[in-house]
Amino acid sequence: MLIPFDSRRDEAGVGFCSCPRKWRRKQSRFISWLAVQISVWIACLLTLSPAFAHEVRHDIEMRDAVAVRLTFADGQPFAFEAFEVYAAGGDTPLQVGRTDAQGRALFLPPASGAVRLRAFSADGHGVDLTFDPPRGGEAAPPPTSSSLEEGRSAKFVFGIGILLALFGIVQLFLRRKEKR
Repeated sequence: MLIPFDSRRDEAGVGFCSCPRKWRRKQSRFISWLAVQISVWIACLLTLSPAFAHEVRHDIEMRDAVAVRLTFADGQPFAFEAFEVYAAGGDTPLQVGRTDAQGRALFLPPASGAVRLRAFSADGHGVDLTFDPPRGGEAAPPPTSSSLEEGRSAKFVFGIGILLALFGIVQLFLRRKEKR
């Protein structure tokens, strides 16, 4: 809706609108609402892609040793990074090393019990897993990539919910301020 503009000026040299005051309030509310909406969507789009770069995925497979394949969210291998293997509840590493070019951490599991695998890079990316490795020719359980995807979508929906709640709170305060 366009508001007719009067070319007359007040004492300060500022032009004014010859329309009713309620139209000006509606227009200013709409413009502020539109600006907030655009900025929220731009912020969502800008923060969406870098967030997935910090995720480290894993696959577990059994051969003579246990091989845990680590990749970043974009599929790049977590290559040549440090890892440590602990017995569940232990403080001393059973094995330390670096992942290979394909992002695999290879180790021999202890005779029984769960293991804890910590893999980390110098810039802080990493993973801390506790799992019961397959032993004695057992087949490895299938990777649970669907649970990773569900976790990611739940985080995205939660983030959108927080943004909408914040927007609602801002609008509540703006409307209360206008009524005064």
